[in-house]
Amino acid sequence: MILIRKELVLLLVPLILAAFTHLWNVAGFPLFHTDEGHYMRRALIVLNGIGILDKARFYDDAYGSPFFGQILLGSLLKLSGYPNFAMAQTISSIELAMAFPRMIMGIIAVVDTFLVFKICQRAYNIQIALFASILFAVTPMTWLTRMITLDSIALPFLLTSVLISLNIETWSKNREGNVSRYILVFLSGTCLGLAILSKIPLFTMIPLGVYLIYKNYKNVRGGLTIKMITIWLIPILFIPSLWPLYAAYIGEFDLWQKGVLDQVTRQRMEIIETFFNIDLILLILGLAGLIYSLLRKDWIIVLWIVPFLIFVYAHGWFMYFHWVIVFPAFCIAAAKIVIDMVQRVKTDKVKKSVALLIICTTISSIGFFNTLTLLNQNLEAGAIKAIAEGLDYSDRSDDVNDDKISENITVIAPPEYSWIYKHIHKMVYAFDTHKDVGSKKIETDKTLILEKDPTVWILYNLKNKFSSFVLDIGKVRKICNLDIEWYKTNFGIHFPLVVIPTEHTVSSKNIIFSVNGSSKASNPERIDMKNVTARFINLTLLSNTENRTGAISKIMIYGKIDENDDCKKIPIKIIKFADRSLYFKTLKNYDIISSYHKLLSQDMKVSTYKIETHDLNAFTKLFAGFKFTYPPDYVSIATNY
Repeated sequence: MILIRKELVLLLVPLILAAFTHLWNVAGFPLFHTDEGHYMRRALIVLNGIGILDKARFYDDAYGSPFFGQILLGSLLKLSGYPNFAMAQTISSIELAMAFPRMIMGIIAVVDTFLVFKICQRAYNIQIALFASILFAVTPMTWLTRMITLDSIALPFLLTSVLISLNIETWSKNREGNVSRYILVFLSGTCLGLAILSKIPLFTMIPLGVYLIYKNYKNVRGGLTIKMITIWLIPILFIPSLWPLYAAYIGEFDLWQKGVLDQVTRQRMEIIETFFNIDLILLILGLAGLIYSLLRKDWIIVLWIVPFLIFVYAHGWFMYFHWVIVFPAFCIAAAKIVIDMVQRVKTDKVKKSVALLIICTTISSIGFFNTLTLLNQNLEAGAIKAIAEGLDYSDRSDDVNDDKISENITVIAPPEYSWIYKHIHKMVYAFDTHKDVGSKKIETDKTLILEKDPTVWILYNLKNKFSSFVLDIGKVRKICNLDIEWYKTNFGIHFPLVVIPTEHTVSSKNIIFSVNGSSKASNPERIDMKNVTARFINLTLLSNTENRTGAISKIMIYGKIDENDDCKKIPIKIIKFADRSLYFKTLKNYDIISSYHKLLSQDMKVSTYKIETHDLNAFTKLFAGFKFTYPPDYVSIATNY
């Protein structure tokens, strides 16, 4: 009884520390990552009963990751009543909407801390269990488990699988027959299978699981070892296969293949460097503990870390929060080498205990202080305020102050925040990400853009990237075609272009031609002007500068001089440029008739060169047909027209 009480007291120390480090200031730190926004969107799709896959954005991106993580998170949020208690348009409500999912991740991290303690207690001793779990709770690397990622969601299933595998014989020794053993082995495999169905790289833990099963039964005759390993592998092979089987069942196996291949072909990021920057002390102690474990043939730590490192180096894609999968192993390795080294010192028990207490307390205190410094940062205050202002604008945009958000507003925001507009406040025209610009039409008269850059910087970018000029052919004629020769021959990826022909310098009746840059026709590119009557042709595009993709090197107009005449080349009398808009060697020194400031107007209205148009989506319709592989800054600027 005394031992149980002592163990309980020791266990409470890391659990209390973990509760603090994972539930303090969850809305303010760390900054919401793009992937967190994606996972929240997918979880809210499950919560709202739309389905188990994210098909609202890019349909061919639905299989970028397995679906168990979003099903679990969506279900937990649904059971909690989320987001009904966080739907007000106030800063505090928005903060709660962002914080609550991270609170769930914090609770999961506390459970992880408990599991790390019990794993170490069973595999080693209670000293290593206490130190390893404290490291897991307080060292700076622990803030990664605060994030809403599939890695953090999968981790408790991995730890549960390891704990069950370590305790199969202990938990079943008082029961008759092998039924209880089979159940525990199958349950361990099921937990790892669910972890893999959350995050595919968890398959690197299979060697660890096989070793733990083998270790239990290596001295047993009669083929029991092979039988137990087979039972353990059955759910591990079956559960993750539900992912491709589901895709094949609904006729989307090709999309599943594409999603998997897209993950495989990504570029490698720094692996060890990210660990070095986040938690240098744990990295050094963990690597030292890994080498020590290899020399001591402690295969639990080795098989937990090494296959994962081999995989990420071979695979080539790595984000810093992927370290979560092996983070417990590094804590265990660090705790083991520190405690073993102190125990090897030749001195009496009291001195060893004092030295061990001082060393472990010092390391833990340094980790806790560094973590506390990070946790006290409120990095999201600006974004939360901006979201609140955006919702307030959406409320007032219909000129009725009724605390009801208008749905007839397009919202373009980074994916880490767009889910708040779309799934919490039900703004149906909210884009999931900036990448939607081009694949999705802007259908509303008003657009709300949440930008990370200040407005001044956006205008500066606009001034330097925007190109607009007018071609004057001298008199009104019927225009047949407009040939544009691009500076670079691979003009199939040039920036979008808007062409507006008009009869007079001031006209509200005009036709808008959009060229989206996806054409693979020969250079020059021909625009069919449909015999429109015009004298002036206004061309507007982005980044039309010398030596750039999208730069125009030659323009030719074809039209009819008389009604019955054939289309002939018509000379351009004059080209008028906006201030600082073009830098061509062959096209310069023409009259300036407007500045870039005239291109900006309120609520999507296009106003250029005193030519008014009532087509509110002239420029944004252009982007509706243009697909960007990775949208640069100008995309969000352009959508403001």
